Amino acid sequence: LFMPDQVRYIPEQLIEVLSFFTTLTNILVAICFTSAYFLGPAGGSFFSRPPTLAATAMYMFMVGSIYYILIDPFWDPQGVEHLAVLLLHLVNPFFFILYWLLFVSKRELRISHAFWWLVYPLLYFIYILVRGILTRNYTYSFVDVRALGIGRVLLTNGLILALFFLLSVLMSRLTKLRR
Repeated sequence: LFMPDQVRYIPEQLIEVLSFFTTLTNILVAICFTSAYFLGPAGGSFFSRPPTLAATAMYMFMVGSIYYILIDPFWDPQGVEHLAVLLLHLVNPFFFILYWLLFVSKRELRISHAFWWLVYPLLYFIYILVRGILTRNYTYSFVDVRALGIGRVLLTNGLILALFFLLSVLMSRLTKLRR
């Protein structure tokens, strides 16, 4: 948790790391896999239920998509950082989505799930927006009110949330892919 260019306290660094949607969503994947492995879909865990796994697959798709569309063109990580970026934004999303497609039942998916699946990205957006305004440290450039203005930030992130919703609706309609 040490960043050579800055001397910061570990709690501050931990908050910084946990302020990335990618980090939080990859932790969610770890919780889902652990829950599914130990409890199975019938084990009663929220994190091993098919709708939760579908939402997580959608979040992972968005992790990769947003990274490669909005972040990658402007950032060139090197060395170990590049490896971490590949694992978190490409490898993990690919394998979780593959797992969901091949092994998770789609029968329980309902259109109403699409609305619930928006709670996490909406709360996350509110969190990073408020955190950025208070600390003047914006987790992502497309949330930086100082650089873009509040109108453009709300429009851009509104479009991102609309994409989350559209993808949620499409995934909830995949009941024909039965397993």
